[in-house]
Amino acid sequence: MEGTEPWYYGFLDRYTRFVMWLGIICVVGVFLISLFAAMMALDKFDGGGRIGGITLITIIVVYLPCLAVAICAILFQAALVLLAVDAARNLRKLLAQARRSR
Repeated sequence: MEGTEPWYYGFLDRYTRFVMWLGIICVVGVFLISLFAAMMALDKFDGGGRIGGITLITIIVVYLPCLAVAICAILFQAALVLLAVDAARNLRKLLAQARRSR
């Protein structure tokens, strides 16, 4: 039974990758939907004039750092779980080698 690894290593590995991509897609989707909503609101308010363009650029400039921070948070969270799973796999391998060498 030393050659096999626990089922939850594979589960955590696949689940983390799935949740990471789902989170990135959701964050980008919320950004695009809110940008579209802001464009529609500004079009109704200003009729697409100069104030609307400046406001839209301001919204984009403010949202992009928030988007970057959210994506980085998702990636760091996923990296932490993947690192823990990798460490557990390596520790399990080292323990198996230590048992064999005794």
